[in-house]
Amino acid sequence: MDGNDFLRSLGKKLNPAASFNIGGAGIIPRLSLEGSGSMSRNPTKLPDGYVDILHNRLNASGEVGLDAYTPGGHNFGAGVKGNYSKGMLEFPSELQNLGALPKIKYGTRGVDAHDINAYYNSPDGFGIRGNYNPGTNDINAYFNTPNGLGIRGNYNPDTDDYSVYGNIKVDF
Repeated sequence: MDGNDFLRSLGKKLNPAASFNIGGAGIIPRLSLEGSGSMSRNPTKLPDGYVDILHNRLNASGEVGLDAYTPGGHNFGAGVKGNYSKGMLEFPSELQNLGALPKIKYGTRGVDAHDINAYYNSPDGFGIRGNYNPGTNDINAYFNTPNGLGIRGNYNPDTDDYSVYGNIKVDF
């Protein structure tokens, strides 16, 4: 399945405008997709003149998730962001005679998830959200309290790097 087929099939399976209720909570699917494709000729100078290297690219990215709202004012949700890319460089025979490959193909192996996220907000102002990036193994967490105190932390277990930040909001 190429990138165009993937986007078409995903669009047919999910309807982002659809919402429904479960046990009094409103559930809203979240879906966003964007993509681009290009073809270019890159002129390359050789001693005998110019030749073109052909470059074809396809990129797509998006997010899929769910948001929920309770009658009591609580809201929470989760989602995952990902991307897909594919490309190819085609080299003319003049460059192949100098050692270049006929083609170089590159891209992701299917869709790469790069941000798994979740959040919760209470009606009184408490909130927590976090995300995890499987590609870098980074973990981020954010806490907000009703009295204006906020704490943010980042951690990477591979490198044992971490940071913690705090802020206080005071209204005058």
